[in-house]
Amino acid sequence: MAKRERLLNLRAEKLADSSFVERALPDAGERDGQYVSMLAPVWVPQSVPVSGVWYNFPTFGSGGAGVNGIYGCTSVIIISEKGTYISHIWEIPVFIVPGTDYVPSDDQYFADNSYRALINGSPTTRSIRELVGTDDRPGPLHEIYNPEIYVLTPDSTLWDMVTYSILDQFRYQARAVLIANKIHSAIPGSSVRVMGYTRTDPTKSTEVGFAGRTIVEADQNQYWAINHMGGVPCLIMGRYRLWVEDLQVRQKDF
Repeated sequence: MAKRERLLNLRAEKLADSSFVERALPDAGERDGQYVSMLAPVWVPQSVPVSGVWYNFPTFGSGGAGVNGIYGCTSVIIISEKGTYISHIWEIPVFIVPGTDYVPSDDQYFADNSYRALINGSPTTRSIRELVGTDDRPGPLHEIYNPEIYVLTPDSTLWDMVTYSILDQFRYQARAVLIANKIHSAIPGSSVRVMGYTRTDPTKSTEVGFAGRTIVEADQNQYWAINHMGGVPCLIMGRYRLWVEDLQVRQKDF
């Protein structure tokens, strides 16, 4: 408990001082497709129905990880002050039965190959529960590191509305919200947000550009916080950003 209190006090000290000298991640606009197209992150594997990988933030310098090739698939992205968890869940077969006219998959199959695989772990997914850890032995997704959950899922289209009478904002809204709620429950102290993206195709979502992808970039040594009393650097601050397509969804200093 004493260790946890020390970490919480350190976090409070960081948040209290907003004076700094910039150094690492370059400036980028709120919508900046040109910037995103120049990023070269590590992409999460997606050769199986569901995959989930933990990436530590680099000790020195900037780095990024993400998922591309999402043109109907869903991704869970979790970011803490230690790193990011990125997953890829195929639309077919996890949400839709293969070879059918968008027939929903069985609920148990869906659960086993989405939130259950992510939370409990599998041969292709790192266990979120393991990454949370305990109060005595906190993992990188423990609440002291301020985890944030983002569930990225395709927006509904006019074709969805006309053909399938889908009036929700997201094509698979109920299931996307279910994933969000289950992951949120597994990570105490986390925040959660469900977001949509524009459905594209296999080529556009993997070629140079910004379509059909999400990227987390970070630098743990972004700048020095300055001591107001002495005017000297006193604390190294980190920064991460979350991009969804060309939109900068989140930037946080920690």
